[in-house]
Amino acid sequence: MKLNARNNSRTLNAFFAGQRGRLPSTLHLICMLLLLATGYPVRAAEPPLEAGPDFLIGVWYQPVSNFDKWKARGINTLVGCPENAENVSRENWMAAAKKAGFNYIAKPTDDADDIKSDLADKNLIAWEQPDEPDGAGNVPADKILENYKTWKALGNKPILLNLDGARFQFSKPEDY
Repeated sequence: MKLNARNNSRTLNAFFAGQRGRLPSTLHLICMLLLLATGYPVRAAEPPLEAGPDFLIGVWYQPVSNFDKWKARGINTLVGCPENAENVSRENWMAAAKKAGFNYIAKPTDDADDIKSDLADKNLIAWEQPDEPDGAGNVPADKILENYKTWKALGNKPILLNLDGARFQFSKPEDY
């Protein structure tokens, strides 16, 4: 099975609210979705992905104390687990998000038991690459590709790549 825009479109959407007070450009959104949709071959034995919401409305890196506020605003997806915010572990943050009825996207860990749990978690709709690797994140493309291949070898979980909107919008095409 190969990942494609058809089976990723239900689980990935770039209209994230709360991204530093601005929405990404249309070009940024299209490119991010294309990067996610191209996909490298995934193990054929993997079952199809569980369907997430038809349309994601997400917010970026929120602590547990803000969950009620964002739920009341109509948000259905939390993007990114804030590390050690309010002294809440990743596991407890995800449990609170699930209890509050959110889907979420979070970075995977290196722990084998966490990976198994992540793969079984229907609310965890994607793993997250480092934030804006082309900008402030300063992560080489080779590392992003290595992450992708490593994580895909573990199981059939979509992977979010979030690019630096300002840099992407105003840089020369050859920079990408």
